[in-house]
Amino acid sequence: MGALAVDAVAALLALVIAWGDAPVVLAVLLGTIVLVPDQLVLPHGHTSYLTLNHAVIVMVAVKVAWMWHRGRLSRNAFTATPLHIALALLAVAWTMVGVVLAPTSSSPVFEKIRLLNLAAMLAVFVLALALFRAIDRPWLSARVLTTALAITAVIAVVEHATGSAFTQHLFRATGQGTGSLSSFPLELRAGHVRVRSTAEFALDYAWLAVMLLPFAVAVAAHRGAVIVRAAAVGAIGLAAVAVYWTYARSAAVAVPAVVVVLAAMSRNRQLVIAAILGAVAAGIGFGVDPALRHHLSLSVDQGSYAVRFQRLPLVLAAVAHHPFTGLGFGGIETFLTAGIPVPTTDNFYLLTYASTGVIGAAALVAVLVTSLTQIGRSWLIADDGRRLLAAAAATGAVGFAVSGLFDDALFVPQPAQLAFALLALVVATTEAERGYALMPRFSLPRLVLFTGAGAALGVLAYSIAPIRDVQQRSFTVLPVQREAAWSNPSYLGNEMTLSMCTIAQHMADTQPRVRLQCRDDFTGPGDGTMRVEAPTGAQVLAMYDAIDAATAKVSYLSGYQTQLSGPPKKVRPTGWRTAPASGTTIGLAVGLIAPLPLRRRRSVGGQVTAAPAVA
Repeated sequence: MGALAVDAVAALLALVIAWGDAPVVLAVLLGTIVLVPDQLVLPHGHTSYLTLNHAVIVMVAVKVAWMWHRGRLSRNAFTATPLHIALALLAVAWTMVGVVLAPTSSSPVFEKIRLLNLAAMLAVFVLALALFRAIDRPWLSARVLTTALAITAVIAVVEHATGSAFTQHLFRATGQGTGSLSSFPLELRAGHVRVRSTAEFALDYAWLAVMLLPFAVAVAAHRGAVIVRAAAVGAIGLAAVAVYWTYARSAAVAVPAVVVVLAAMSRNRQLVIAAILGAVAAGIGFGVDPALRHHLSLSVDQGSYAVRFQRLPLVLAAVAHHPFTGLGFGGIETFLTAGIPVPTTDNFYLLTYASTGVIGAAALVAVLVTSLTQIGRSWLIADDGRRLLAAAAATGAVGFAVSGLFDDALFVPQPAQLAFALLALVVATTEAERGYALMPRFSLPRLVLFTGAGAALGVLAYSIAPIRDVQQRSFTVLPVQREAAWSNPSYLGNEMTLSMCTIAQHMADTQPRVRLQCRDDFTGPGDGTMRVEAPTGAQVLAMYDAIDAATAKVSYLSGYQTQLSGPPKKVRPTGWRTAPASGTTIGLAVGLIAPLPLRRRRSVGGQVTAAPAVA
């Protein structure tokens, strides 16, 4: 019965999309992104890749194409913007380096999932932008997103009261068992249940709520019916409580920051006052309430943030062998670093570099810069209402970019699709007053010029890069003869490795031109790897000698021994070494996206004049 219920919902949504007009289709698309777990599969779709979310995107694409063909959408609904070009470059770059040029260790399953999610993300941007342009009723979208936020917050409150996950019950009822992360029970932190509403993880939901919160604030501040503004205020309160109950520290800090950013971008006096008062109230509450300080303190569940730093050297060491193209989509999941898999990075910028190398990372930088440029145009909107709405969408999109420092959100369908829907709303709202963004005309000489300039700068950076001596050694701090005698050699060895690395790092900090990496390999009790980098080989050896001398003074580290992991090397830092590739990619992006002029001189009637710019 549960499986048939999912099919029935999909059929109902198909009918609504088929018979509904543009506002209804847009509401279904936005509501599905926020309210439907992205891992909910159509039971009779004959493939696990066909989720309800993907099915709705396909249905909306068919409906939008039909509306455009029948003339119900303007011919300008699909007019390209610089962001279209940047996203196309991202798709090509990621497909090439993440799949085609991926090492054989990369997982084909993850490659398909990542490519499908990328395609869905790009489709949401194109479809949402076409619908936003056709409707030109921006506050309808704000109310839809505020309603979706309120629904997810109510689900989160119920989860907190019952201690059970909404998605877990949903997946069990639909017969999808434990095949997805959404079917797991709620996480715990310091004995407290962490709500997650319709998302996969508590952290995902916390940042999803942060991205939607600006719309509730904007609806509450905008002129409108009293009941609508009161409902928006209620949604704000529910969302703030829900974010708190996720116990996600980064998102909790972002809640007052969202109001401040929204007030600054919208230039709304009421919001400026509310932001100041809210920030003061949040500071007072944090200072007065010990429970609030405890739940948001880094001392609670230290491993959740400490593991991020522990993964960093492991990931960078794995990618060091493939810095240009990365490990491929799924490479992190399958690549064994020191004998253990690194399934996630909790940082989508790092995951992008790990999966696609500097080429894919440079393409992402092009998308981010282009997105910020589009967001910057909204600052010039004269109409107060439109500027407030554009600011809400821009604040949500910026919140997504910030969440990338703490979460793999770019590779999770729900927040990534929502972020690009918000970017589409910013573009459409700005276009209604400021017109279409200036597009570059394709010019092969212009493209060659900027690509060549980027490559030349990259080669120059490579040539002037400092060359440093590097030596890597493996070490152990737990003597083999004592290992069997101690009751818990694994725990003790790991603690001693941590102490060893702390001492080594302290010694390296006293030498400003020496860099040291020390990590636990997790291959055996007390085993680790140390890497010292310095301007000269003599300084590298001197640092190892200083570490040996410091360790000899610590009685419980008397078993410390080292062994060369390979011959000493002379290397350039990775950023400098890969500069030709990243410079070429950035130059290509500038040539394709930026509407910069390329002027040349020509002779007219015997006189030399400047030719018009190719923009």
